Amino acid sequence: MPIPHEVPLGPRIFVNRLPEFARLADVFPAESRPRAAIGLCTGLPGVGKTALVRRYVERIRSAGGFRGGDLHVDFGATGDGSSVSVSDALASCLAALGVSREVLSGSVAERSNLLRSLTAAHPVLIVLDDVTDAAQVTPFVPRSPDSAVLVTSSGPLNELVMDGAERISVAPLSGTDATHLVAQLCGSRAAAEPVACADLVVRCAGLPVALKVAAAHLLSRPGLRIAELVERIGDESAGLLPFTARGTEKVAAVFAVTYGALPDSAACLYRALGVFPAAEVTAELAGVLVGSSLAAASADVDALVESGLLTEDAAGRLSLHPLVRRHAVHAALQADPEERCRAALRRAVDFLLVRAAFADRAVLGRGRFRVASHRDLLDGYPDPFGGRKGPALAWLDGERATLRSEEHTSELQSHH
Repeated sequence: MPIPHEVPLGPRIFVNRLPEFARLADVFPAESRPRAAIGLCTGLPGVGKTALVRRYVERIRSAGGFRGGDLHVDFGATGDGSSVSVSDALASCLAALGVSREVLSGSVAERSNLLRSLTAAHPVLIVLDDVTDAAQVTPFVPRSPDSAVLVTSSGPLNELVMDGAERISVAPLSGTDATHLVAQLCGSRAAAEPVACADLVVRCAGLPVALKVAAAHLLSRPGLRIAELVERIGDESAGLLPFTARGTEKVAAVFAVTYGALPDSAACLYRALGVFPAAEVTAELAGVLVGSSLAAASADVDALVESGLLTEDAAGRLSLHPLVRRHAVHAALQADPEERCRAALRRAVDFLLVRAAFADRAVLGRGRFRVASHRDLLDGYPDPFGGRKGPALAWLDGERATLRSEEHTSELQSHH
């Protein structure tokens, strides 16, 4: 029986990712381990997780690692929107190890036990792509401590991390690395238009899938200047249409699968966040946008973070990648009446106006002369700062950019 090497080859052109490779080396050290290691590569859709993993497996093969070979399962949605079941995925792995499908037992537990038995003496690397739930991973964890599982997921899969998986975060490419990727893909044309090339990198916000689609446009049309392509991509009203290749909206498709799997309330919040112009928001403001309680909004935020479409930093601030935002805006235009979007913006403007007025009162005191009185504006609202200057200043500092975007939104709506 030949040793299986199922993981496909990585992309021919691949840039940097040295920190991620170093992190993977830490997760899968050459020396013996007490149990099979689990690595989890996470990042937003289209950021290059699968490419990273495939190139890493090539390195492992070249170094003679995992003598029992490598197995591969892709849990990503197929053309009809379905995805492979854990049971069928286990059957595929067992078939690669020489087990006839005719003698396979029907239960997931029995197939999982057989996989562990067959790999106990032969270290294998099992790669699981596009995992959405930790439960998809557990049946594949080998018994041999010299084996390993490498997972890619758009979500953080915190349950898997709590069970011992090591997370490797895959971020969009830096400006330098993204520029290098475009140069590798487009050759002398990138060197001929360095300023436009830099603008293209900014427009694609370091997302490899977008950079590659843009490069494909340039390669298929030798007369198209990079500056012209940048101008097309810069047209926000076009959404993600400039990233269409062979009739398929490549970048939009990457996000659409994840968006389509969201609960209705989380999808509604996703669209509202796209429409709201601020780069970052809090969970509280997110709830205001959709008119829900903080508890309900927090649940929807969790769903969006788990999906990989929304990023939450250590301070609890929420943001959308620029291209994800364009997808969210397009989704809002498709699904939400204009008045619903305007109502969301009005709620956000009112909330920020009241909160800013309370902060102003706490910092400068009630006796300060003001052109407009706070009395009517704040009547009926509780003071979130309790009149304390410190918390008010902290809020103003954290929301400075949001307040500027709110001012712009208010001007656009003529809402005062």
